[in-house]
Amino acid sequence: MKQERYTSGLKASIMILQGICVGVIVAALLSANYWLDGTWQLSQLGRSFEESAIFLNDTERYIRREVDRCVNEALFTTNGVTDLNKEIDIRQYVSGVNDEANRNENLTYRLSDLINYYPQMQKLTEAIGRALSAQGSGQSRGAEETWQMLSEESSGLEVILPVSGKKLADTARASQTPFETLIQYYQSLIAACGEIHDRYLSYEEEARDAGGAVPDYVPGNIGYYIENTMTKQSFTNLGVKGVAAARDAIASDPGLSFLFDGVRTRDVMVANTDLTMNEEAATKFMDTEFLGPNERVTIAVNLSYPAGDELRRDYLLYQKRKPVVLMALSCGGAALLFLLLLFAMSIHTTGRADRNTVLPLKGFDLIATEIAAGLCLVAAMSWFYAGRMFLRGDLSYGSRMGWTMTVVVVEYEIVLASFLSLIRRIRCRKLWSGSVTCLAIRVSAQVLEARAASTRILILYLIFIFLNFLFLGYFGTVGVVSVVVLDLALLLYLLRDRLGKLSVRAGLRELSKGKLDYRIDTGSLTGDSLEMADAVNEMGDGLQEAVDAMVKSERLKAELITNLSHDLKTPLTSIISYVDLLKRENPENEREREYIEILERKSLRLKSLITDLIDVSRISSGNVELHMADLDLRAMVQMAAGEFEDRFEQAMLTPQIEADRPFPIRADGDMLWRVLDNLLGNIAKYAMPGSVVWIRIREEAGSAVCSFENESKEPLHKSAQELKERFVRGDVSRSSEGSGLGLSIAGSLTELMGGTFEVETSRETFCAVLKFPIQEPQGNK
Repeated sequence: MKQERYTSGLKASIMILQGICVGVIVAALLSANYWLDGTWQLSQLGRSFEESAIFLNDTERYIRREVDRCVNEALFTTNGVTDLNKEIDIRQYVSGVNDEANRNENLTYRLSDLINYYPQMQKLTEAIGRALSAQGSGQSRGAEETWQMLSEESSGLEVILPVSGKKLADTARASQTPFETLIQYYQSLIAACGEIHDRYLSYEEEARDAGGAVPDYVPGNIGYYIENTMTKQSFTNLGVKGVAAARDAIASDPGLSFLFDGVRTRDVMVANTDLTMNEEAATKFMDTEFLGPNERVTIAVNLSYPAGDELRRDYLLYQKRKPVVLMALSCGGAALLFLLLLFAMSIHTTGRADRNTVLPLKGFDLIATEIAAGLCLVAAMSWFYAGRMFLRGDLSYGSRMGWTMTVVVVEYEIVLASFLSLIRRIRCRKLWSGSVTCLAIRVSAQVLEARAASTRILILYLIFIFLNFLFLGYFGTVGVVSVVVLDLALLLYLLRDRLGKLSVRAGLRELSKGKLDYRIDTGSLTGDSLEMADAVNEMGDGLQEAVDAMVKSERLKAELITNLSHDLKTPLTSIISYVDLLKRENPENEREREYIEILERKSLRLKSLITDLIDVSRISSGNVELHMADLDLRAMVQMAAGEFEDRFEQAMLTPQIEADRPFPIRADGDMLWRVLDNLLGNIAKYAMPGSVVWIRIREEAGSAVCSFENESKEPLHKSAQELKERFVRGDVSRSSEGSGLGLSIAGSLTELMGGTFEVETSRETFCAVLKFPIQEPQGNK
């Protein structure tokens, strides 16, 4: 039965599908959470729209947007026309006061100057920071010197001037505390400049949306009246003045209903419960500041939502929330089940080529376990914090959902990849052995094992250091001379030891080159170097004896095979002849004819085996005579395939030959025929019935490459190198005929003719590849 392959594409598809499932789960949870007001209680589906956080947040955004629009119009327009020559007292602006009668011209700027000064704010902020740091750290002698330093920088900092034409530094000089006053002035300038610049950008955006003009007021589904109780500045879309008139307008309008009414004093809001629609509205707006810690707020809502704004859109969607929530939870649950299935598949397939084959570690999996875990943790935490910082911004519901899905899916893929790397390490049994901890333990164990030598070296080194200090400290000139002699003696010892190790290394290198008769001269060696040199020389003697014994054994084996084959060949020839005579007698008994056929078949098989043994013996001894000639490889392959046509038909095999032109080579015709006969016979015996046998001839780097590829009848459990050895067969049961010498003989004959022979295998396929240099036509030489 054919094994199922776990390809890289399959594994990648499983991971991608898991990411999609995670995205669906996140979208489902966010949708359900949105429509359930973050409570995860299905009972919230019975609440009215006016009790939901969706409604209350929409209301707050609408009012803030309208208040900002009104503030921007009052700030940047005069009689409905944009006017950037308006003058602003920065101290009053920061304090939320607009008292033209008490405006200080030395602190009053034009709007255009404040807007254009925004890019210079950073320099002013840095200068204030340096001045405060210098005063606080004691780098100056007092506030006077710090004031002087900041005053000298004022010319480069104050590139815009108040309407009086006098710098803030000059104005602050007249006060009793010039440094503190100037700091306050600069801080007011920075605060006013930053807020006015941001408001102007918002104002310009609204003007662009309205086609260049200040947008007209568009009524919505919310009525409001908000008043700053300190400055008496008010904002409303009810067209009235005063809170009493606003309440009357709401009460007299049949379409409006009170949502909230309250007064905030010193940041403490007191709600009017008679004019508050529900507890949720009271909680929401008691915690919401519109104009500051002192304000009066009255809000009403048109429950029919006639205006086509964001509130009406959410109201219509809210009415359909129940099927949306149920559908989201159902999709999320189905995606979760599918995710668990895919997760189990990832665990099963990772690190495997198929059900029974474990792949070796590569790439990231080769990094030490603790280091790899640290890298994965850093990647996961970095992406998590980056995503969280981005999601803190003011995003719409759709954008927030999209980015949240992206963050969670990528985070899941990072964690999944880390977990699968852990599984692969466990499968290859490298989780512990490939860790830094294991390496540290092994090194410590080796140090402990070598503690005797290490201790001796350490003691000698300490004695050497002690003698150096002793001679230098107590024996004067004699001590210095003694230290020099001692150090020279140590240097000579180290040089001699180094030369001994170099001799040993040279001996090992010669042995590795096959010079087994090389011997290291041990006359000048001592200590460890002498022991190692003697060991290397003994190793050379042992290797030489082993090689001699192996050569003798191979020679005896070849002689035995040759003699035995010749001794068997003579009686076998007589047996074959007498079997042929018996066949010619044409016996009438059916059983006798059957016996004769068996005798003939087995004797011919024995003859083939003896022929293979003789060929192996001849090849091993080099007693092969070649008759090289110019041949066409394509023609030889086609003729050989034709000879095997009947056998292929009996084995239900379909040969396909791909060769677009002749391929001239130089080889021995008989030997090449023997090679092709062995390969095609091997295919006829071991190929899967009903499969296609592909024979391809192509040119590659000036050589003719001929490949024989077939699907194996049984799984191949031996490697390609093992199959090329003698007496090795692909079928473990040895149920088919064969000697196990066919591929070995084919490879040896190919190499004798100047070609190369390679075998490539997998569990299901076998491929033999012949390569011969292409012989150029005589006229081209």
